[in-house]
Order: sequence, then C-alpha cells, then structure tokens
Amino acid sequence: MRTASIALLLVAAAALVCGATTNQLILEEKYPVAGGTPTYEGREVGEDIASAVPIPDLPFTDTGNTCGFMNDYDVVCPYPESIAPDVVYTYTPPTDVVITANLCASSYDTKLYIFEEQEGNVVCCNDDACGITDYQSMVENVFLYGGVTYYFVIDGYNDACGDYTFEIIALAPCDVQPPAGLIPESEPPCGPGYVDEWNGGCNSDPPVFQMVSPSFDEITYFGTSGTYGDYMRDTDWYRLQLNVPNTITVRVLAEFPVLVFFLDGNLPLGCDDPDMVITYDTAAACDAIEMTETIGPGVYWVWVGPSVFSCLPCGLEYTLVIDGYVGPTPVESASWSTVKAMYR
Repeated sequence: MRTASIALLLVAAAALVCGATTNQLILEEKYPVAGGTPTYEGREVGEDIASAVPIPDLPFTDTGNTCGFMNDYDVVCPYPESIAPDVVYTYTPPTDVVITANLCASSYDTKLYIFEEQEGNVVCCNDDACGITDYQSMVENVFLYGGVTYYFVIDGYNDACGDYTFEIIALAPCDVQPPAGLIPESEPPCGPGYVDEWNGGCNSDPPVFQMVSPSFDEITYFGTSGTYGDYMRDTDWYRLQLNVPNTITVRVLAEFPVLVFFLDGNLPLGCDDPDMVITYDTAAACDAIEMTETIGPGVYWVWVGPSVFSCLPCGLEYTLVIDGYVGPTPVESASWSTVKAMYR
C-alpha cells in the first residue's frame, strides 16, 4: 500500500521513451514537493463559489497564498482525496474566447481546474505541467463561451498549500481552413467511449493505419483530433510503403497543441519497439511544424496528434502535407507489378 507521500503520476507521453506515441498517459510515481502548513481558517473573499474573486477582464494576474483557506473542492486529475485548501476566482467572458491559465510561478505543488456555472461541471483540470519543480499547473487552449460564468479553483496536491501567482491570457483565434485539393481523413469524431478503428495505428487493437499513396505532387490531408475520456487522445497514424529511399517533408498546422513523429515500422518488435521514433517536433495551436527525413526502403509511419491528454474538444482540425513521397525514383527501373503494388 502506498503512503500519502507517494502517488501515481500520469506522465506526458511526448517524452522520448518507450510508449512515446501512446494515446493514453503513462503511470509513474510522484513525490510531492513540500509546501506550507494549511490552517483551514476560511476567508470572506475567494473561499468558495459564492464568494469567488471576480476577474474583470483579460489578461489577468493575481498573487496570494492558499494556506489560510478551507478545503471546499476537489477534482481527480488524476489524484484523488486531496485535502488541500483552495481559492476560487470567477470570470464571465463577454464573447467566446480561448484562454491559457497557469500557476507556473507558484511555490508549491498546485492543482488548477475550471467549473462551468456550478461545482462538478469540470471544463478542464491540470496538476503538473510547468514551474520550478514541474509540479505547478497550467491549462492551455481552453474554449470559454461568451456569457457563461466560469470558476477557476486554485488547489493543491494532497494537503499542499503556499504562495501562488495566477495568470490568464486570451489567445489569438486559431482556425485552420480546408486547403484546395485536400484528402479528408474521414475518421469519425472522438468522444466518450470512443474506440479508434480508423487510423489509431499501434494504439488500436488490432493496429490500423491510414494508407498513403505515393505522388509526384504534394499530398494534403485534412483531419480532426482532440482529447476525451480518461486522459485519452486521438492519435492518427499515416502509413508509407517505400521500395527505395525517399527524402520526405511533412508540414502540419493544427488548431491544438500538436505533436508529430516520423516512426520506423521495420524494427524487430514492431509496435512495441522502443526505438521506433526517428524524429519528432511539437508546436502550439496555429504554429506550423516542418520536418524532413530521408527514409526507406520499408514501412514508415507519420504520427499526428495532440501533445496533451486533456482539455481539447474533439473535432479540432489540422492539415498534414506530405511532400517527396514518390515511391520509386524516376530513373529507377521497376517492373509493372512493383508499380501496381505501390498504389494498392
């Protein structure tokens, strides 16, 4: 049985370790960071939803200390049974807005979550994302509806409390438009209980991939992704079959924080091989990624998905452009059966 000082840490699988391309968070142990001593005294302002600190407009920054407040709320994300004191802020955006909120400059092991209109209606939650210990909290690219009241709860892991710096910024709108000549990904939208039988790659059972046909022109896919359920993300795997080496460039633009991999599908352990990652890159919403690799012959995968595991509604859009995937080179001698096989 674990002591109160040890809990399961859901580690972001974007790290270059075995399981980097998973569609669900990986479990490791978390050792809490020492904080202040809670007094659970309660305060007139910020103690709960009824007395929440108003946020007049964005951007917004405030500082304080949670130790003198009571433990009014808790959300499992992913740790249960927190008894840390919490402080509540409230904001009603005049129009639809996308925001990032963080406690990165805080001194203790924080937790941050957002209720919509009432306790329990959780929009987003984060425990560990940033800061001096990486145990401070941040929620990114969260969509808030105009005229709806939201409650931001500054909480802590276990019974942690201390000094906090709370920041919220509004982000520039991100709207990826369908390009001309696109190939639709055509995957059904993810959501509660979703099972990816379309192009979940090695994250599906059995594995299933989106086949890409070679072309002397750029190949452009228009797809969707998001997060859902118990820290799950929709991962899209595109399969390339090369008879000779090709120098291939991929470009990705997404409405969400995006992660892109070049993966080697020829290794002895296949989907379970820890060395499948050739290279990778990440970008914020509406920031472009461009990667070029010379690969082949053999089977290779291009992986596109969110770099986070929560707070992204399903249906967010992206474009994937693949350039240089031409199959045999123009000067290569290839039989007609070889050429036909490449386009199946």
